[in-house]
Amino acid sequence: SERLTDVANVGLVLGGKIGGGLGKPFSEFGASYVLEVELGYMLPVLDRSFEIFVSGMYTQPETDGVEGAPDPRLPGPLRYDITQQELALTFGAIYRLHVGTDWLMPYGGAGARLYMLRTKVTGAAGDESFGKNEETQSDAGLLLLGGIDFRLGPGALLAELQFGWAHVDGFV
Repeated sequence: SERLTDVANVGLVLGGKIGGGLGKPFSEFGASYVLEVELGYMLPVLDRSFEIFVSGMYTQPETDGVEGAPDPRLPGPLRYDITQQELALTFGAIYRLHVGTDWLMPYGGAGARLYMLRTKVTGAAGDESFGKNEETQSDAGLLLLGGIDFRLGPGALLAELQFGWAHVDGFV
């Protein structure tokens, strides 16, 4: 991931993040790519240690499976494929810890996150298709994050770990 920090020395932060997301052990979804854009402002207090930010994140995890229990009403085993498109908008704050060097800066943050989901399901039993189904849902949740900025001139390369959660309960 890469973040441009302190643009024109006014405290503006603009960043693009590319990473991976893990669904398990919290859900049945597998690993997927994650794209995120962040816009923030480093507050002048405490030597610009605090940043307020907004971000938009997109990911698209998938899962599939076969129901193991036979059902005499169906012409064969039930198979399904699920794709979940997820857009999340976050408003939060980050605190950067000054450790005595300008090129390395650990940080941690938290925020409120709005999750907007579109779930697409296709299924079949034996050779009979159930067709496609789509549902949308959204809910508010939270984001916790931590990482390290490696300063590279006017920008920074970062390593970050995020934990996002919302109680989105869907049944297709």
